[in-house]
Amino acid sequence: AMDKEPLASYKEMTIPSNWMLRGYDKPIYTNVKYPFPRCPPLVPRENPTGVYRLDFSLPWTDPHEDDTYTILFHGVESAFFLFLDGVLVGFS
Repeated sequence: AMDKEPLASYKEMTIPSNWMLRGYDKPIYTNVKYPFPRCPPLVPRENPTGVYRLDFSLPWTDPHEDDTYTILFHGVESAFFLFLDGVLVGFS
């Protein structure tokens, strides 16, 4: 389960957005040369990672209907974990 750290400890950010362009880091990918040594599968020691966390409620639904919901992650650059109610749902 994911740590139940209160949302108050997170800084707010308008989404969709890019945390690297909001002053938390700088973009690291260029169309010329990587700004760090490329040595797959090893990653650089400094590897900035961000967390987007959102608390929300689904709209009211009829409990007798089989509702299906889809969640989209446009803009994920490399990988993400998805937690629902603190439980790991998946990784991509």
